[in-house]
Amino acid sequence: MKVYMLKDQNTGKFYQRHHGRNVAEWVDQRLASVWTQPSGPNACLGAITKSNYRNAGKPGYVKANPIIVILEVVEK
Repeated sequence: MKVYMLKDQNTGKFYQRHHGRNVAEWVDQRLASVWTQPSGPNACLGAITKSNYRNAGKPGYVKANPIIVILEVVEK
């Protein structure tokens, strides 16, 4: 089984999608969102790219540089 996560290359933090607060965050891996289909993190990459573009000129905004991390669970 494969699961997918998003990791910011700049900070080493992982992406947690919003859960009713409309605020996505970069958190430690144990708190991050996990997807079982590759379409989940790919859709979030698009949203992050839009956010980077929209907020580029705002003071204090740190541009995210996300990559998709694939974790594979192997039964022995």
